[in-house]
Amino acid sequence: MRIDAKSVRRCVLIIMLGLMCTNLVDARPVSAQTSSNDVAATRALALVNQWRIEQGLAPLIINPTLQRMAEAQAIYIAPKADSIEDEADYHKDAQGRTAIQRAIQVYNWPNYGQKDQIEVGENAAHFPADRAVDFWKSSPPHMKAALSTTYREVGIAAIPQKPKGSFVFYMTFGARPLTLTALIDPATDTIYLTKEQSRYFLRSQKTEPKVTVRFYTEGRVPVTEELPWKVSMPLPPDLGDKFYVRYSGYKDPIWVEVSRSRNIAILPNGKMTVSAELTAVSAAGSQTPGNDVVVAQPTVTTASISASAIPTLVAAVNTPTRTRIAIATNTPRVTASPSRTATRRSAIATNTVVAVVPSSTATMTVTATKPAPTATITATAGQADLTITYNARALFITNTSGKPVSIDGLQVGRLTLQNWLRIVSFNTQRFPNGYCLQANLSSATNESAPGNCRNVQAQINISTSTAFWAQADFEIKLNDTVIQRCVGGAGRCEVDLP
Repeated sequence: MRIDAKSVRRCVLIIMLGLMCTNLVDARPVSAQTSSNDVAATRALALVNQWRIEQGLAPLIINPTLQRMAEAQAIYIAPKADSIEDEADYHKDAQGRTAIQRAIQVYNWPNYGQKDQIEVGENAAHFPADRAVDFWKSSPPHMKAALSTTYREVGIAAIPQKPKGSFVFYMTFGARPLTLTALIDPATDTIYLTKEQSRYFLRSQKTEPKVTVRFYTEGRVPVTEELPWKVSMPLPPDLGDKFYVRYSGYKDPIWVEVSRSRNIAILPNGKMTVSAELTAVSAAGSQTPGNDVVVAQPTVTTASISASAIPTLVAAVNTPTRTRIAIATNTPRVTASPSRTATRRSAIATNTVVAVVPSSTATMTVTATKPAPTATITATAGQADLTITYNARALFITNTSGKPVSIDGLQVGRLTLQNWLRIVSFNTQRFPNGYCLQANLSSATNESAPGNCRNVQAQINISTSTAFWAQADFEIKLNDTVIQRCVGGAGRCEVDLP
């Protein structure tokens, strides 16, 4: 076949036009995905900040360096999120470095006197924003990081995943020596204050400093007297758009510059977004201290990662439609109030979220109760993946495999996993060994968990007079496939997962 020069030139032109069109098409999702990232990240941080306020803590402010850390790790993990088996790998980069190691070696995070004495923590999740935060609330190590009294600053990244509306979230927490913050909630005219809570700092002090605060106008004219430090207080009048909070009680007073338009806490009903706050704090930079320390929040001036770089990498993500989460980074750097942590841990161990499930509909009324102990259902530990234990009043589904298992798509008789997931989010891909799900007749006295269940993950109450598992045989299904048949009223059924 003869090919002339004219035909060759025509083919080359067509190929070049095709490549140009491809570039134009690829450019469109960039802005959409960037917008989606910012919306999801803002939502997650707003919910965490609201949670902190409810627990008597100050909200967190975006820090450009922590933002870079969160974005870099999220971008690295996103394409492989569904293939990670060891949860610790969620917190390692391509060189195997943990969050602490990355903060020291890559980002030069400020320390408290020695190179390894830094305050950094990391939470990760693969959920929609609300479910991600719900999961962190139900997980003691994630909760300890999110509610740490030490952390004052944060970075948050949300990389879109499948199914639509799901994201890989990374929230990187941190604190720098004597870098204090002050954030405003315009809706309530409240200012949230912080103080140095790092264990490394407190160990260096003979006694914990008695911190006071005083408010000044932009021209350094005092508006208030010295006030005892509180995590929140009403904004004094006559401060103007820009003012200063002076923290005293440390070796040198710390002046924090506050702008009513920039230093706004990111909260669920607020107008501030992650990108807006990041722009504001990056532009603020640092100021030269005089005899006192002056802080323009925050003082790290490292530029944030280019937003356009995120969608470029995200476009290559093509993951199965399943959900995974990652544990909080396991590091002693996280410092939390011992009394608060102990209380919250106890609550998770002993309180169960309960839903009432009517027999004729999937609609549920959610209540929170603490189960009262009654007669215990006895069960001996078996080698089956799941052990179903039941009597005339209650049914328990317990992981007895000795390791975390996936229970995605599980159905026990008429009960589906969604009955429990509607009231509390938990990791269905790695349901912990020794954890169980409980179904209880609403008309019956609450049953204690069997001996092989060390923690009831969630409980539902069924509004019917009789239990189907006590009346007739029932099937165990996984993704609509029958994997076991249990004898009604037998009291025990062992299930091996495929």
